[in-house]
Amino acid sequence: MLEQRTLTLTNNQIKIICEYFAQQLQADGIDATYSYLCFKNYTTLAPLYNNIISSLYDEKLDAEFIKFKNDDSILRTQYAERDANGNVKFDSAGVPIITTNIETYKQKFNELIEKYKTALEERQRKIQNSYKLLNDTTSVDVLTLKVSEFPNSIIPLVVGTFGIE
Repeated sequence: MLEQRTLTLTNNQIKIICEYFAQQLQADGIDATYSYLCFKNYTTLAPLYNNIISSLYDEKLDAEFIKFKNDDSILRTQYAERDANGNVKFDSAGVPIITTNIETYKQKFNELIEKYKTALEERQRKIQNSYKLLNDTTSVDVLTLKVSEFPNSIIPLVVGTFGIE
């Protein structure tokens, strides 16, 4: 039997649960009661989720960090080892191998860090703010279900959060 309760959740819990519920809502229903719990709680949590996501730092949207990564990529390619055909050599992770010119690369990389110092410090501040945001808590009215009524395939975080004795 479904029961409405007020729970205090971290923003990280809201993020993970909302993303999980979104997947569940796209799949075949497991159980009518559980599907209803997913739908109603997703509807409740989605606006909070959207606020959280829009407030988190995303380096893919950080123009200065993108420039920094691009400039570093150019440096890595410039100072990388080459094969007999002049092609850059890469390690198993796909990173250019730099050995012979490592000292020059390090010097140029330090200059690059200095050039982007303000942007990198701002990025670090935004990352720290994102961690703080994810740890903030919110009280929210949600539907809960007896633990014994959850389908066995549901992740423990959902059962632990929305399950009641």
